[in-house]
Amino acid sequence: MGGLKEAPGIVPALDTTLGKALSLAYELRDSKDKITFLKYGSFIMDPWGYKNSLPHFQEVAPELPIVIDRHKGGTDIPEVVRNQVLEVKNYSNVVGMIAAPLGAGSYRDLNDLKKIGTLEAFVDTCFEHPAITPIIVVEMSQPGALAFSEEKYADKLCKTCLDYNVKYIVAPATRPQRITNHKRIAHELNKEGIEIISPAVGPQKTGDPLKDAIDAVAAGTDHVVAGRSILKASNPKQATIDLYEAILPVHTARQ
Repeated sequence: MGGLKEAPGIVPALDTTLGKALSLAYELRDSKDKITFLKYGSFIMDPWGYKNSLPHFQEVAPELPIVIDRHKGGTDIPEVVRNQVLEVKNYSNVVGMIAAPLGAGSYRDLNDLKKIGTLEAFVDTCFEHPAITPIIVVEMSQPGALAFSEEKYADKLCKTCLDYNVKYIVAPATRPQRITNHKRIAHELNKEGIEIISPAVGPQKTGDPLKDAIDAVAAGTDHVVAGRSILKASNPKQATIDLYEAILPVHTARQ
């Protein structure tokens, strides 16, 4: 399958049971032009594993690509992180993986290429298997997310990702000013192709997912992650369409 759709797009977060996630995927299959990917996380992986779950998504919604979010993978030692990527490289519906290496660090020694850090292990392994797009969390959305990590380190991680030609980073809708900051960093480094994926519209912010999504996109977001605002909607498909139609003109106006 390979690659992510052109921005803007919606990312339904499948943070629910396997049965409900499959039902949602089936319902959304006709809206593939609005969906960047389905975010598959630990709610499914932990009880079921990849082999017992990913093939079912291929069966019910082959049109929809999947990105793996291990909540939060990519935080361990380099060899573990490398293996996390290799575990999913042969699933045709998996097009990417999310890593959150801020606490695990970064290291590269050009004089000894075998010595690399966690971030490098993740990015390098993804690039060795082009079907897996690397997506890096540079900041998280919850209260207290910056308690042990100052914003300057998120900025440094953003710059390092750009140096490594990572196209997709994750920055939260709860702090639109930080989204704008990361786009500014990309502009200063002449990396205009960067795209920002933002979670936390709705329950974690104002409670109005449409307003939160619009504000995030106006600040620089390209793809909006929506979990509860889709999963708990009376009509999840329509909720997805409504989100997309709300952000489309805002994103277009930025061009």
